[in-house]
Amino acid sequence: MRHPLLAALIVGIVVSNLTGCVTTPPFVPGGLIAPPDSQALCESLNARRERINSFRTLLNATVSAANNEAVSFRYAVVGKSEGKLRIDVLPQEGAYTLALITVRGAEALLLDTQAKRATEGCSVSEILERFLGFEGMTPAAVQALVLGQVPAMECARVAVHQPEEGRVSFVDRAARLAWEVDEASGELVQVHVLDSTGTAVTALAKRERAHGAVAIIVDIHKPVRASAELSVSKFSKNPEVSDELFEIPVPAGYERERC
Repeated sequence: MRHPLLAALIVGIVVSNLTGCVTTPPFVPGGLIAPPDSQALCESLNARRERINSFRTLLNATVSAANNEAVSFRYAVVGKSEGKLRIDVLPQEGAYTLALITVRGAEALLLDTQAKRATEGCSVSEILERFLGFEGMTPAAVQALVLGQVPAMECARVAVHQPEEGRVSFVDRAARLAWEVDEASGELVQVHVLDSTGTAVTALAKRERAHGAVAIIVDIHKPVRASAELSVSKFSKNPEVSDELFEIPVPAGYERERC
Protein backbone atom coordinates (compact mmCIF):
# COMPACT_ATOMS: atom_id res chain seq x y z
CA MET A 1 0.00 0.00 0.00
CA ARG A 2 1.32 3.44 -0.88
CA HIS A 3 0.96 6.31 1.55
CA PRO A 4 1.59 9.44 -0.57
CA LEU A 5 0.86 11.83 2.28
CA LEU A 6 2.99 10.09 4.89
CA ALA A 7 5.76 8.90 2.56
CA ALA A 8 6.34 10.32 -0.91
CA LEU A 9 4.78 13.73 -0.30
CA ILE A 10 6.28 14.45 3.12
CA VAL A 11 9.97 15.15 2.79
CA GLY A 12 11.96 13.82 5.73
CA ILE A 13 9.35 11.31 6.92
CA VAL A 14 9.54 7.89 5.35
CA VAL A 15 7.55 4.75 5.95
CA SER A 16 10.33 3.15 7.98
CA ASN A 17 9.97 5.95 10.52
CA LEU A 18 6.24 5.35 10.84
CA THR A 19 6.09 1.59 11.16
CA GLY A 20 6.59 -0.56 14.23
CA CYS A 21 4.25 -1.75 16.94
CA VAL A 22 0.82 -0.46 16.02
CA THR A 23 -1.89 -0.49 18.67
CA THR A 24 -5.51 0.40 18.15
CA PRO A 25 -7.29 1.53 21.33
CA PRO A 26 -10.66 -0.05 22.06
CA PHE A 27 -13.79 1.91 21.26
CA VAL A 28 -15.87 2.41 24.43
CA PRO A 29 -18.73 4.80 23.61
CA GLY A 30 -20.25 5.07 27.09
CA GLY A 31 -23.82 4.72 28.29
CA LEU A 32 -26.34 3.60 25.70
CA ILE A 33 -29.48 5.69 25.18
CA ALA A 34 -32.39 3.48 24.17
CA PRO A 35 -35.25 4.29 21.77
CA PRO A 36 -37.40 6.34 21.56
CA ASP A 37 -35.05 8.90 23.18
CA SER A 38 -32.16 7.93 20.90
CA GLN A 39 -34.30 8.27 17.78
CA ALA A 40 -35.51 11.67 18.92
CA LEU A 41 -31.96 12.91 19.60
CA CYS A 42 -30.79 11.78 16.16
CA GLU A 43 -33.74 13.34 14.36
CA SER A 44 -33.31 16.55 16.35
CA LEU A 45 -29.65 16.83 15.33
CA ASN A 46 -30.59 16.23 11.69
CA ALA A 47 -33.19 18.99 11.89
CA ARG A 48 -30.71 21.46 13.42
CA ARG A 49 -28.20 21.10 10.59
CA GLU A 50 -27.43 24.27 8.68
CA ARG A 51 -27.90 24.00 4.92
CA ILE A 52 -24.45 24.52 3.40
CA ASN A 53 -24.21 24.12 -0.37
CA SER A 54 -20.47 24.72 -0.74
CA PHE A 55 -17.35 25.74 1.13
CA ARG A 56 -13.69 26.58 0.69
CA THR A 57 -11.00 26.40 3.33
CA LEU A 58 -7.24 26.56 3.69
CA LEU A 59 -5.67 24.48 6.44
CA ASN A 60 -2.13 24.78 7.78
CA ALA A 61 -1.04 21.24 8.62
CA THR A 62 1.81 19.68 10.59
CA VAL A 63 2.22 15.90 10.57
CA SER A 64 4.39 14.27 13.22
CA ALA A 65 5.78 10.74 13.18
CA ALA A 66 6.25 8.50 16.19
CA ASN A 67 9.95 9.45 16.30
CA ASN A 68 8.99 13.15 16.60
CA GLU A 69 10.06 14.07 13.07
CA ALA A 70 7.57 16.49 11.58
CA VAL A 71 6.80 18.33 8.38
CA SER A 72 4.39 21.14 7.57
CA PHE A 73 2.34 21.89 4.48
CA ARG A 74 -1.15 23.14 3.55
CA TYR A 75 -4.46 21.65 2.47
CA ALA A 76 -6.76 23.59 0.14
CA VAL A 77 -10.19 21.99 0.49
CA VAL A 78 -13.28 22.70 -1.60
CA GLY A 79 -16.62 20.98 -1.12
CA LYS A 80 -19.97 21.15 -2.86
CA SER A 81 -23.32 19.42 -2.48
CA GLU A 82 -23.97 16.21 -4.44
CA GLY A 83 -20.90 14.64 -2.85
CA LYS A 84 -18.20 16.73 -4.52
CA LEU A 85 -14.89 17.26 -2.77
CA ARG A 86 -11.42 18.39 -3.81
CA ILE A 87 -8.30 18.49 -1.66
CA ASP A 88 -4.97 19.91 -2.85
CA VAL A 89 -1.74 19.45 -0.91
CA LEU A 90 0.36 22.61 -1.15
CA PRO A 91 3.80 23.48 0.22
CA GLN A 92 4.06 26.00 3.02
CA GLU A 93 5.02 28.64 0.48
CA GLY A 94 3.94 28.78 -3.13
CA ALA A 95 0.73 27.81 -4.87
CA TYR A 96 1.79 24.71 -6.80
CA THR A 97 0.08 21.40 -6.04
CA LEU A 98 2.04 18.45 -4.62
CA ALA A 99 -0.94 16.11 -4.91
CA LEU A 100 -4.68 16.35 -5.21
CA ILE A 101 -7.78 14.24 -4.89
CA THR A 102 -11.18 14.85 -6.44
CA VAL A 103 -14.40 13.11 -5.43
CA ARG A 104 -17.62 13.21 -7.43
CA GLY A 105 -20.16 10.95 -5.78
CA ALA A 106 -18.82 7.41 -6.17
CA GLU A 107 -15.95 8.48 -8.46
CA ALA A 108 -12.54 9.54 -7.22
CA LEU A 109 -9.18 10.46 -8.72
CA LEU A 110 -5.79 10.86 -7.05
CA LEU A 111 -2.99 12.75 -8.80
CA ASP A 112 0.53 12.56 -7.39
CA THR A 113 2.25 15.40 -9.23
CA GLN A 114 5.67 14.54 -7.80
CA ALA A 115 5.63 10.96 -9.12
CA LYS A 116 3.45 11.87 -12.12
CA ARG A 117 1.03 9.11 -11.22
CA ALA A 118 -2.77 8.98 -11.45
CA THR A 119 -4.80 6.51 -9.42
CA GLU A 120 -8.37 5.92 -10.59
CA GLY A 121 -11.07 3.28 -10.82
CA CYS A 122 -10.99 2.77 -7.06
CA SER A 123 -13.64 3.27 -4.41
CA VAL A 124 -13.70 6.65 -2.70
CA SER A 125 -12.56 5.06 0.57
CA GLU A 126 -9.55 3.43 -1.14
CA ILE A 127 -8.53 6.70 -2.77
CA LEU A 128 -8.85 8.64 0.49
CA GLU A 129 -6.81 6.01 2.33
CA ARG A 130 -4.00 6.30 -0.21
CA PHE A 131 -4.17 10.08 -0.13
CA LEU A 132 -4.34 10.59 3.64
CA GLY A 133 -2.28 7.56 4.64
CA PHE A 134 -4.77 5.99 7.04
CA GLU A 135 -7.97 4.04 6.68
CA GLY A 136 -11.58 4.85 7.41
CA MET A 137 -11.84 8.57 6.59
CA THR A 138 -14.73 9.57 4.32
CA PRO A 139 -15.67 12.75 2.42
CA ALA A 140 -18.52 13.22 4.90
CA ALA A 141 -16.05 13.13 7.81
CA VAL A 142 -13.73 15.63 6.11
CA GLN A 143 -16.62 18.00 5.52
CA ALA A 144 -17.98 17.54 9.04
CA LEU A 145 -14.63 18.42 10.62
CA VAL A 146 -14.31 21.53 8.47
CA LEU A 147 -17.88 22.70 9.01
CA GLY A 148 -18.32 21.56 12.61
CA GLN A 149 -21.57 19.74 11.98
CA VAL A 150 -22.49 16.08 11.55
CA PRO A 151 -23.83 15.05 8.12
CA ALA A 152 -27.44 13.92 7.84
CA MET A 153 -27.70 10.53 9.53
CA GLU A 154 -29.86 7.47 8.92
CA CYS A 155 -31.28 7.39 12.43
CA ALA A 156 -32.55 3.81 12.15
CA ARG A 157 -28.99 2.47 11.95
CA VAL A 158 -27.37 4.81 14.50
CA ALA A 159 -26.73 3.81 18.11
CA VAL A 160 -26.79 6.76 20.51
CA HIS A 161 -24.58 6.95 23.61
CA GLN A 162 -23.79 9.54 26.27
CA PRO A 163 -20.05 9.28 27.03
CA GLU A 164 -20.22 12.17 29.52
CA GLU A 165 -22.54 14.91 30.70
CA GLY A 166 -23.26 17.37 27.90
CA ARG A 167 -21.93 15.10 25.14
CA VAL A 168 -23.81 12.72 22.86
CA SER A 169 -22.21 10.14 20.59
CA PHE A 170 -23.92 8.87 17.42
CA VAL A 171 -22.32 5.57 16.41
CA ASP A 172 -22.75 4.46 12.80
CA ARG A 173 -20.91 1.14 12.60
CA ALA A 174 -21.95 0.64 8.97
CA ALA A 175 -20.03 3.82 8.08
CA ARG A 176 -17.34 3.02 10.71
CA LEU A 177 -17.76 6.46 12.29
CA ALA A 178 -18.82 7.67 15.73
CA TRP A 179 -19.80 11.33 15.88
CA GLU A 180 -19.53 13.03 19.27
CA VAL A 181 -21.33 16.36 19.58
CA ASP A 182 -21.97 19.03 22.16
CA GLU A 183 -25.54 18.35 23.33
CA ALA A 184 -26.44 22.02 23.80
CA SER A 185 -25.07 23.46 20.55
CA GLY A 186 -25.11 20.39 18.33
CA GLU A 187 -21.56 21.26 17.21
CA LEU A 188 -19.22 18.41 16.33
CA VAL A 189 -16.58 17.84 19.00
CA GLN A 190 -14.79 14.77 17.65
CA VAL A 191 -15.18 11.76 15.41
CA HIS A 192 -13.86 8.26 16.05
CA VAL A 193 -12.86 6.36 12.92
CA LEU A 194 -13.48 2.66 13.64
CA ASP A 195 -11.98 -0.55 12.32
CA SER A 196 -14.04 -3.06 10.34
CA THR A 197 -15.31 -4.69 13.55
CA GLY A 198 -16.45 -1.39 15.08
CA THR A 199 -14.61 -2.24 18.31
CA ALA A 200 -11.30 -0.38 17.89
CA VAL A 201 -10.30 3.18 16.95
CA THR A 202 -8.04 3.57 13.89
CA ALA A 203 -8.02 7.37 14.19
CA LEU A 204 -9.50 10.08 16.39
CA ALA A 205 -10.10 13.56 14.98
CA LYS A 206 -10.94 16.37 17.42
CA ARG A 207 -12.29 19.78 16.51
CA GLU A 208 -11.18 22.52 18.88
CA ARG A 209 -12.13 26.18 19.03
CA ALA A 210 -10.11 28.79 20.93
CA HIS A 211 -10.17 32.60 20.64
CA GLY A 212 -12.25 32.39 17.49
CA ALA A 213 -9.80 30.04 15.73
CA VAL A 214 -10.55 26.44 14.77
CA ALA A 215 -8.05 23.59 14.89
CA ILE A 216 -8.42 19.92 13.96
CA ILE A 217 -6.22 17.45 15.85
CA VAL A 218 -5.90 13.92 14.43
CA ASP A 219 -4.34 10.98 16.28
CA ILE A 220 -3.68 8.13 13.83
CA HIS A 221 -3.39 4.60 15.23
CA LYS A 222 -3.57 2.42 12.11
CA PRO A 223 -1.86 1.49 9.81
CA VAL A 224 0.86 3.71 11.32
CA ARG A 225 1.27 5.74 14.48
CA ALA A 226 1.30 9.45 13.71
CA SER A 227 -0.50 12.68 14.52
CA ALA A 228 -1.57 15.76 12.62
CA GLU A 229 -2.55 19.27 13.67
CA LEU A 230 -4.50 21.40 11.22
CA SER A 231 -5.43 25.02 11.80
CA VAL A 232 -8.05 26.81 9.71
CA SER A 233 -6.46 29.93 8.19
CA LYS A 234 -9.21 30.75 5.68
CA PHE A 235 -12.84 29.67 5.42
CA SER A 236 -15.68 30.63 3.11
CA LYS A 237 -19.24 29.29 3.36
CA ASN A 238 -21.51 28.98 0.31
CA PRO A 239 -19.10 30.55 -2.22
CA GLU A 240 -19.59 30.15 -5.96
CA VAL A 241 -17.87 26.90 -6.92
CA SER A 242 -17.72 25.68 -10.50
CA ASP A 243 -18.31 21.99 -11.23
CA GLU A 244 -15.23 22.11 -13.46
CA LEU A 245 -13.10 22.35 -10.34
CA PHE A 246 -13.84 18.68 -9.65
CA GLU A 247 -13.41 17.51 -13.26
CA ILE A 248 -9.65 17.11 -13.57
CA PRO A 249 -8.28 15.30 -16.66
CA VAL A 250 -5.25 13.08 -16.17
CA PRO A 251 -2.27 15.02 -17.61
CA ALA A 252 -0.36 13.57 -20.53
CA GLY A 253 2.65 11.52 -19.51
CA TYR A 254 1.22 10.39 -16.17
CA GLU A 255 1.43 6.72 -15.20
CA ARG A 256 -2.10 5.41 -14.67
CA GLU A 257 -2.84 2.78 -12.05
CA ARG A 258 -5.89 1.21 -10.51
CA CYS A 259 -6.48 -0.20 -7.04
